[in-house]
Amino acid sequence: MALNTAEATLPVASGDVVVMAVPPWSAKRSDPKSYSANEFRAIVNAHFKMTAPAGSPPILGVIGGTAEWIFTFP
Repeated sequence: MALNTAEATLPVASGDVVVMAVPPWSAKRSDPKSYSANEFRAIVNAHFKMTAPAGSPPILGVIGGTAEWIFTFP
């Protein structure tokens, strides 16, 4: 088995894993047996410039909210 690109043909050994960062419809066209999603959900990233409360951790995980992570930077 091999991975063919415009620049080269790369051998893929048994047990190797190939991660394709392409839209699912492109992955299906490249390998019809590959798994790809049939439903899609957009995400929104919001960035706010504000002073974090004193003692805030640099990264905070959110459980049960509409956000997943809150980051603070100096």
